[in-house]
Amino acid sequence: MSLTGLPSDILVQVINTISPDDIVAFSSINRRFYSLSTKRLAEHKALQEQYSKVVFDDVFDVESSISHPIKLLYDIWKNPRVASYVRHIIFICSDNYATQDFNFEPSNVDRSTWDIIERLGGCKDLLQTTLYFRQHTDDLEKCRTDIQSGKQTAALTLLLVLLPNLQRLRYARAQETDMALLSSIFTSSVASGVNPEVLSKLHTVETYHLDSEGRTWINMLLLFAELPSVRTLKGAHTGWSEDIDSIPGWKGHISHLQKLELSAGTIEPEDMESMLLPLQGLTDFRYHHACCGNTFEAQIFVDVLATTMGDQLEVLSLTNDEEDSDMTTRIASFKAFKRLKRLEVCIQALIDNAMDDTMAPRLLDLLPVTIESVTLLSNQRERQPLCQDLQVQLLLRDIISDKQKCVPNLSTLVLYNVPDAQYVATLRDVGIVVERMDTGSLPQHAKFWYDDPPIGDMPSI
Repeated sequence: MSLTGLPSDILVQVINTISPDDIVAFSSINRRFYSLSTKRLAEHKALQEQYSKVVFDDVFDVESSISHPIKLLYDIWKNPRVASYVRHIIFICSDNYATQDFNFEPSNVDRSTWDIIERLGGCKDLLQTTLYFRQHTDDLEKCRTDIQSGKQTAALTLLLVLLPNLQRLRYARAQETDMALLSSIFTSSVASGVNPEVLSKLHTVETYHLDSEGRTWINMLLLFAELPSVRTLKGAHTGWSEDIDSIPGWKGHISHLQKLELSAGTIEPEDMESMLLPLQGLTDFRYHHACCGNTFEAQIFVDVLATTMGDQLEVLSLTNDEEDSDMTTRIASFKAFKRLKRLEVCIQALIDNAMDDTMAPRLLDLLPVTIESVTLLSNQRERQPLCQDLQVQLLLRDIISDKQKCVPNLSTLVLYNVPDAQYVATLRDVGIVVERMDTGSLPQHAKFWYDDPPIGDMPSI
């Protein structure tokens, strides 16, 4: 029997179980089906608008944010459909939680939140709906106890197991205990085939730490790299950054990861080499040196990158803090990168301030023949117009006359100040478009990953 021949009450049941896309498809060819599905489609639109992106925040006063993940768990408990609508989560809660005996109520858990926690009994019913927690009762009880104490990261961990369509996650203030549970869940999901649908659509993970949280942020990146769906990892700090040494290794070769962004303190060349070697599928690497007062061995860094990833990188970005970190060696060439198409680099890494016009390199002599786009970044707080910036003039000399011979694919220059119209027109005649970077001296990825409007005083991306 076709759907059109079903009684209305049964057809409504079908409508309530199939996907909204299927409902729209059937509605376009059957007026009766459409009339019976209007209520479900209205619910679909409302849920999509409310839950596709969820911000958990008790630090910055973000409009429409939720102060505690338990509130979303409560919505899922009331209407299980909600879980399938969550695509993007930003988690920036402080997670000062109460003791187990409830003698202390933290400022981030108000009375209404406690009421929800008590009503859900620590989310026991929701925990038991997941295969992992049913098979690991000790973890179930531990997670339930943490949720009952008001712990936000415990509630978030349960959420991650319940959200089948989550695609992007921004995670702050992770704790070692939370990582241990997530690691166990991921290992069971990926290696043992238990609950293989856990985060099966998650493709982008961004994590950061505060000064007091040490290396947890990079450990979180290593953890989420275990998920085969993840394509992009971003890690950063929000304050004074310590140097990173003895980076723990990835678990085996990571062929699925395509993009890695780090805003971090100094990473020693040998540590960088051991970190990058297993990333066989990486094509996009961005590193922002963000350690005040420390030196950045730019040429050594590029040599390591060329040795480990010279045959695979298509996008490379190397930037540093404004005037706070010094590049002690200049980059002599990017020609060892055989597939490089896009380059973002600080001018400081290419030209010595003391160089005269006889010593300064030509940009054309630094680039591989495959290059398509170059972004030149100033690290000066007071930037001069391009026509007054000798460094940029020296870099760009001969680019018009020798472009076709040296870099035939170069089509875009991104500069912090656009030169005069005649120069732009001449560049356009040889196939190069000049774009202006008007967001400051650093590319957006080297700032911080908050959406517009900015959260608190953090820059937007």
